[in-house]
Amino acid sequence: MKIKKLGEDHIIDKIRETFRTGHPRIIKSIGDDTSVTAITEKRCLLLTIDSLIEGVHFKKDYTPPYYIGRKAVSISVSDIAAMGGTPLFLLTAISMPEDTDFELVEELYRGIKDSIADYGIHLVGGNTSKAESLSITTTLVGEADKHKVVYRSGAKPEDVIYITGTTGDSALGLEILSEEGIAALENVSYREAVLKHLNPVARVGMARALAEKGLAHAMIDVSDGLVRDLGHITEQSNVGAIIECERLPLSQEMLDYPRNRDHKLWLALTGGEDYELLFTSPPEKKDAVELLARRLNIRVTPIGIVTEGKGTKVLDRGEELAIDTSQGYQHFVS
Repeated sequence: MKIKKLGEDHIIDKIRETFRTGHPRIIKSIGDDTSVTAITEKRCLLLTIDSLIEGVHFKKDYTPPYYIGRKAVSISVSDIAAMGGTPLFLLTAISMPEDTDFELVEELYRGIKDSIADYGIHLVGGNTSKAESLSITTTLVGEADKHKVVYRSGAKPEDVIYITGTTGDSALGLEILSEEGIAALENVSYREAVLKHLNPVARVGMARALAEKGLAHAMIDVSDGLVRDLGHITEQSNVGAIIECERLPLSQEMLDYPRNRDHKLWLALTGGEDYELLFTSPPEKKDAVELLARRLNIRVTPIGIVTEGKGTKVLDRGEELAIDTSQGYQHFVS
């Protein structure tokens, strides 16, 4: 059977079955934003790896190489953040055709340099290779308090579901870039959405504070789309969820976008690569969550609740939408 018939989740499940391990230091292997490995009685190591591949994750005709470098760092940092950890050390593997202009390589590494400076992490090694197209793979090492790591599997019935920032902006930015090309960077009407796609910012401080204060039962970063990533939480926590479209935090650029409401909701619910935090928290922690959000000046919005049972219900004006948690971005599915 062709892998496009199976999808990314099936492949990951097969890998997990093949590489089951009983090593005593492994706390969490495959199946969360990072692996978690004990290094001392109190501390643990977080490991993650991501790739950006030309023609899959970006097109060079509308993606400046500087932003490829920045985004490559941020998406891995976002994984560490989603576990409540601190990012530390980065390795990169860059592959490119032999006729690539050296100026492109310089700009890509300038983006990496500026991004790691923003996050306070260090590049400690990597690899370069000849290839048919441009790609960059980032491996990031982080650490956390072993007893305060936040997994996808901790959501409990009656938890409130929160999301940081706004949802769907990266997908909106991609639509604008696809229509206007590189000129979209000069389109002041959608500049923030375009930059959200090209240059996402990981919510490290917010995530770490949620973990340290014990405010999040479960957490994930929104990379594949809100409903799909919420599905990862509900599946691994063995719970259900209800979210309400009227509560979704939409940016002014999304509200002003001249497409119908259904299309905007589709972007908000299934558009990936926002790299916002999606987390669940007990209702009695509501005041503490809101206080933290105000202190860090980060928008945090309650969009639903965790329920008994399984599956995610998406309500729009009181009526359930026909949408499932597999909707969102998934590799190998056309």
